[in-house]
Amino acid sequence: MLHRSPRRKRTQRRPRCKVTSWGGYSAASGNISDYLGGGAIIDGGLTFWPQGGPIGIRADLSYDYFYVGGYGYYGPYYGTNHGWADVSSLAAGVVFQPHQYGWSRFYGLAQISGSDVRLGLRQYNYNCAGPYNCPSGAFYANDYGATKLGWNLGLGVEFPAYWGSSWFLEAQWRRVQTQQAFDYWPLTVGLRF
Repeated sequence: MLHRSPRRKRTQRRPRCKVTSWGGYSAASGNISDYLGGGAIIDGGLTFWPQGGPIGIRADLSYDYFYVGGYGYYGPYYGTNHGWADVSSLAAGVVFQPHQYGWSRFYGLAQISGSDVRLGLRQYNYNCAGPYNCPSGAFYANDYGATKLGWNLGLGVEFPAYWGSSWFLEAQWRRVQTQQAFDYWPLTVGLRF
């Protein structure tokens, strides 16, 4: 009688280097959310995995755009806000992805970044004595630009796709160390290949 050795489960090997592309929604948080609404993010990067380890090195280049807009009534004053904010950043750090068996993989990341922040705010306030009488008003403009260090913390889940690629969902908390801390939350979906 022939003796057969038990079949070994085939596991898919992770490529050593993966290119990543993604986009999504960014929400301002902290004090900066008093001035900024949500926005969009586009991002790209590389992840290098040393042989057989759960810890990788990841570098990202990203661009975030936030809008400012609104109209409000504050006692006898009406106000309108318009403006924008751009954040361009280059980040590098570590990714921890424990070996998991099953359909999805969870991971966490921590990065240090260099970020360029550009902010423009236009605000017009006017005093209305009656419904059609608005004789006085004030216009305020504030432009700010700085390049500062920052840091990112994130969690994600990755799902396999065809031909060694994968798609993922990721949430990060990013902080740029400006005079008033610039905090925001990118929520993204993307593809690794």
